[in-house]
Amino acid sequence: MRLAATVTSKGQITLPARLRRELGIRSGDRVQFERSGERVVMRTLPRTDLMELAGVFAERVGRPAAGDLTSLRRKAYRSRTKGLEARSPR
Repeated sequence: MRLAATVTSKGQITLPARLRRELGIRSGDRVQFERSGERVVMRTLPRTDLMELAGVFAERVGRPAAGDLTSLRRKAYRSRTKGLEARSPR
C-alpha cells in the first residue's frame, strides 16, 4: 500500500485515516521513526497505562505501591481542607 502525506512548515504530517484505522493509531499515541538509507520506517510504540506503572519502584525507593495511592490521596485532601468548614460562609 502506498499513501502520501504533505509535510507542513512545522515538519508535521497527517497520517492518512485509512492507515490510522488499520494500525489502530489514536490521538496521543506515540510512534518511532528509524532511518534506513533513503527510507524511513515508522513503528507504533506500545501504549502505557500509567496505573500499571504505579508502584513499580516502590521497593527500591520506599514509596507506596499502587494500592496505597487512594488512601494517600484521601489523606492529602483531608489535610488541605481541614478547617475550611469552619471558615466557609453559610
